[in-house]
Amino acid sequence: MYVDEDLIYLGDGDNFKTWDNTNSKWLDSNSDLQLNITSAVSLSKKQQILSGSSFNIMDYYGKDQAAITDDGIEPYKFDIEDDGYEIFASYYINNSVSVIGGKFKTSSKISNVGFIDNTSKNRSMVGLNGDIEFTDDAVVQELYVDSDGKYLFIGTNGTATIDGDKNVTGVIIYNLKNNSFTDFQPAELANTGGDSININAIVLYDKGNKLLVGGDFVLAGSLQCIGLCVYDIANTRWMDPASSDKSPSIDGSATDIKFFKSNQVIISGNFTIDSSDANFITYDFDKGIFATSKSSLNKLGSSQKVNKFTINDENDSKLSGRFSALGSDFIVGYDGSRWATLDEGIVYTPYTEFTDLKIIALEKELSSNKNQKYFNKNQALILAGVFELEDYGLVNAALYDGSKWIPYVFSVKGSDQIGRINTFLFNDAYRFLSSDDITNKNKGLSSGKVVGISLACALGSTTLIVVIKE
Repeated sequence: MYVDEDLIYLGDGDNFKTWDNTNSKWLDSNSDLQLNITSAVSLSKKQQILSGSSFNIMDYYGKDQAAITDDGIEPYKFDIEDDGYEIFASYYINNSVSVIGGKFKTSSKISNVGFIDNTSKNRSMVGLNGDIEFTDDAVVQELYVDSDGKYLFIGTNGTATIDGDKNVTGVIIYNLKNNSFTDFQPAELANTGGDSININAIVLYDKGNKLLVGGDFVLAGSLQCIGLCVYDIANTRWMDPASSDKSPSIDGSATDIKFFKSNQVIISGNFTIDSSDANFITYDFDKGIFATSKSSLNKLGSSQKVNKFTINDENDSKLSGRFSALGSDFIVGYDGSRWATLDEGIVYTPYTEFTDLKIIALEKELSSNKNQKYFNKNQALILAGVFELEDYGLVNAALYDGSKWIPYVFSVKGSDQIGRINTFLFNDAYRFLSSDDITNKNKGLSSGKVVGISLACALGSTTLIVVIKE
C-alpha cells in the first residue's frame, strides 16, 4: 500500500486499486466488482477503504439496501420516501421471492412490508394486497413464511388496521396463496400498563400447525403468556405453551428461537425457570413442557443476555454440538462443552451495536480453521451492526474465519456518519425456524442458491442482500 496526499494505492501482487481521495472515486476501471477482501486502511473514524484483487465498493452509492451478486454491487429500487425509515427484518421465501419489513413508506405507498422479486433485474418492491395501515410507531420486527408458502406471519411491535375495521397488534397473518389477509387474525399481544411490546422470534411447528411467538409481552388477548405464546392456526386461538401440569413456570422475555428436534426448540432470552436464571430453555410442543437446556449452555451467566444465536451443526438433537451467540456487548462460541469469547480484535465503544449473526457456507475450506472448534472449515460467521475492528476501524459487517475477524462491508449515511446493517437476506440452510427445517434439511437449498463466500475469493456464485439502516 502506498499513500500520498490525494491518492491511495492498494493491491495484492498483480491487482492494484487506486482511490482518488480528492475526487472520491476509484481510478482503476477494470474491476468486475467481485469482492476479495485482503487489505484495509482507515482514513478516519468514519471513513475506510476495504480493498483486494477486484474490490470496487466505494463507487457504489445507494439508500437503505444493496445486493452483492455475481454481477457486482447492485441497488434495489425501493424508493423509500420518509427520513425516519428502517428496514429491520427479512425472510428468503424461495428462489423467486423474498420479503422485507421495518418502518418505511415508499413513493408507491408501500408501508412497512414488501416483497422482492429475486429473479428480476428491476429489483423493485411489491406491497401487500388489501387495505392495511400501521400506526406511526409500528415497526415490523419479524417475518416468517411456512414451508408450504401458504402464510406470511408478520411480527410488529405496534398496531395495524386491516380492511378498515380490524385492529391487530403483535402478529398479522397474510395468505400468500390468495394474496389477501386472512379472515382470522390473532388477538393482540400486550404488556401491562400499556408498555410497548417486542416480537423477537416466530417459528412454526408444522406437524401441529402451531406458531410459537417469542418476545417481550405478557398477554395474548386475555390469556397470560409471559414472553412466549403458542398460536393454534387451525383453531385460531392463542394457547399457553406450558399446557402440561409437569411444566415448570417461567418468567422473562425471549430473544431468539431455533428447532433442534422436529418437535422441540431451544430459546434464548433472560429467563427465570422455577426461580433459577437461564440463558437458554427448551420447549417440547408435543408434551407442552418447558425445561432448562443443557447445563453448560447456561454458564454464560445471568448478566449476559443472548440476543441472537446460531446452531452450527445440522444434526444436534442432543444440543451437544457447536453454537455461536451475540449479546449487546459480547460475541461467543460454544464448542459442545463450554463457551469462549470470539471478540478478539473487536473494539467496544459507546456506538457498538450487533444486529445479526449467521453461519454461512464457503466455496473453499479455510486453512485458518483446521480444528473446526466452532464451525466447519467450509463455513464462517458473518456479523452485522456497527462496530470497530482494531486493525481497520469502523465496519458494518465482518467475517470470522475461526481465528480472526475480516472486514466485509462498510456503509455511510449523509456525509459524515456511519450507516448500520440490520439484517442479511439469503437462503439460510441453518435457520431452523420450523420442524420442516429439521426433517427436510435440504428442502430449502434445492430451491435456491447456496451462499458461497470464500475468503480467498470473497464472493463467488452467490446472491447476498445487505439491508442497511441509514
